[in-house]
Amino acid sequence: IIKQSDFTNSTNPQDLERRLFVGNLPTDHMTREEMEEIFSKYGKIRGYMYHGYGFVQYDRLEDVQAALDGEKGRLYKGYRLGKEN
Repeated sequence: IIKQSDFTNSTNPQDLERRLFVGNLPTDHMTREEMEEIFSKYGKIRGYMYHGYGFVQYDRLEDVQAALDGEKGRLYKGYRLGKEN
């Protein structure tokens, strides 16, 4: 189970480059399980945080790029997800 963790608050440069910013999340209509379902298919998640926007902390930089490529502009519950690294 993915949990919010200190990884999403870390200022370590290696952690920062493996962190995915996700904008425009419908967090009032989204569960932890739904967030995990969307982003875990791209790699192991070390932690996450979300509230109107979110951060997903991956183990590998390649996983961040895969999530960017796979979810860019996705329509989810009427919201177009905005993603940046």
